[in-house]
Amino acid sequence: AAVAAGGGVAGGGLAGGGMPSPMEPVARVAAADLHPDDFVRQFVAENTPVILEGALSPDWQGPMAWTPEALARLAPPGASVRVAPLMEDGRDKWVESADLWPGASDLEALPGVLHEDRVLAVAASRIEVPVEDFAASLQGAGPLPSLYADGASNLQHSFGFLSGHLPEAPKVGSALTFKRVDLWLGGR
Repeated sequence: AAVAAGGGVAGGGLAGGGMPSPMEPVARVAAADLHPDDFVRQFVAENTPVILEGALSPDWQGPMAWTPEALARLAPPGASVRVAPLMEDGRDKWVESADLWPGASDLEALPGVLHEDRVLAVAASRIEVPVEDFAASLQGAGPLPSLYADGASNLQHSFGFLSGHLPEAPKVGSALTFKRVDLWLGGR
């Protein structure tokens, strides 16, 4: 199994000098061949995404095989989760010119923002839905559009009922302190 790690997009513009262009593939690295300090230097410090192959222990096989039905079964009765809708093409955010946003040029750039002429646009805010409706959405069924759960402390909040079913975080980046584990759950 592989785990995605590294950089991403920061609010207000693109972040990270090592970010690949949309046409470049994200690097795949065998976790066993990568020293934790090299992981920090090459990927975390450079805010560069990477797929770490073989990073997950065999204990992750169960959670990696969860289905929408299993997710609904693990939830307590009446549970709701905070999720976000996807646009029809599967996106939920995109980068566009700051000229399209009145007043954007007057805002102070966030740390790590390299392109002050671009902003990160987000399609929709999170909504609270019954976990059964979220599970149905993952299968392309039910009354709701495609939905996803995108991290943002969701394991500590909406998806806390899954905490006891997850093994420890992968052992990468010994110089890092993992403050939380976030989940990305989606149908696309």
